[in-house]
Amino acid sequence: MQIQKAKLEKVLDVLGEAIAKKAALPITRHVRLGEGMAAPHNLDRQVVVAVPELDGDPTVPPYTLFTETVKGFPEGDLVITPAPGQVYLNMGGQEATVQFNVMATDYPPLMLGDYHRRTDIDGDFFVRALEEVAVNAATDETRPVLNGVLLEVGEEATLVAADGFRLGVMSLRKRMPLLEEAPAAAVPADVVPAAEPVTTRRPRRRSKKGAAAPEPPAPAPAAAPSSQQLVIPLATVEALCHLWKKLDINPAASTSLMKSRRLGIEYRQGFIRFRIPAHWRGQEMLVTLTSLLIQGSFPSWPGLLPPSRGEGVVFQAQELASKVAFLAPIANEGSGIIRMVWGKDTLMLSAMGADSGSAGANVRAATLGSGKVAIAVRYLSSYLRGRTGTVAMECTGPASPAKFTHEGRSTVVLMPMFVAWEGEPAPEAPPLEAAPGEEEVEAS
Repeated sequence: MQIQKAKLEKVLDVLGEAIAKKAALPITRHVRLGEGMAAPHNLDRQVVVAVPELDGDPTVPPYTLFTETVKGFPEGDLVITPAPGQVYLNMGGQEATVQFNVMATDYPPLMLGDYHRRTDIDGDFFVRALEEVAVNAATDETRPVLNGVLLEVGEEATLVAADGFRLGVMSLRKRMPLLEEAPAAAVPADVVPAAEPVTTRRPRRRSKKGAAAPEPPAPAPAAAPSSQQLVIPLATVEALCHLWKKLDINPAASTSLMKSRRLGIEYRQGFIRFRIPAHWRGQEMLVTLTSLLIQGSFPSWPGLLPPSRGEGVVFQAQELASKVAFLAPIANEGSGIIRMVWGKDTLMLSAMGADSGSAGANVRAATLGSGKVAIAVRYLSSYLRGRTGTVAMECTGPASPAKFTHEGRSTVVLMPMFVAWEGEPAPEAPPLEAAPGEEEVEAS
């Protein structure tokens, strides 16, 4: 196999995202090269780069040693000769042999197969949406189904993430096909249905007056699901976002990619695959990321969104973020809470601690009615981080969730913190009712 050293370096750099850092199986720290591709495998996900130059028999050298060895060669065409337990590298008078004690046949099987559900989407938009929603996912691995981002496919595909204290939702404004969708089987015109045997039909019952009794109605067919769940692991989300940015395209490199950079999405039961267009020195190069999906049912999220009642406050995200950052030191020394009170086109923020003092700030806002709510400073800071533009917050009372909508696109719900407001007794936090099979989450 012969390949430009610079191109092989680029391929190996891309593959580093999929190499297992703490591998249960040592072989997953190796990379599979050959048969027109380069493909590491960490059991949960796999990155494959199409490399026509690597058209020989597969070999599985250790990734780190092989990568460092390749870097030591000068620029030029590198000849790779695989053999059992070793791979030989040669360029002019410089050569190296990388040895290992595993065989290509020992390597985990590639995540290939027919992904019969396919679609594509503006990749920049999808990656930004993933990053925006994923911050709301749980990092606690004891709740695996919340340790990922839900891609709900159907008439209006939606991204959802939750951790029990916050919920992020963003519509992709796109239809994505269901897993079980299948076109109705066509009956050829020259096929005539067989006549129904008369002996198999039971005679209709007669009423006392001799009239035929009506047949009982046929059972109604089961309603087809309007949406289905694909829960993408957080590690896969992070890998996709990393690869998309690393493989950013120079529009001058390929006229076919100048108009739009489309991300291909394919899925089947238990798996999802992303097809990422890329380039190397003007040559188009296809990179795929394939991952297992998280098994289990994601909580029913639509019922967790508070209804819109036309009451709340509208503000500029950057201004609120600045005031929250000002209050954060006092809040973190106390109970970690920011109190928000609004009315008469003003949003008032305050923080206090028993031994740390107090602080307050006002934010210019447009208000519809008046209200108040207390939010954990870490969740509020996380929500505001990096946001610009207009945010609308709706909340029906201090014990109700606060719903934030950013420029009419994405929605985040933050659970309230229960505090004693001036002149009022401290309320008791009512337990949240968990759906069957779901965990109960406390709101304090």
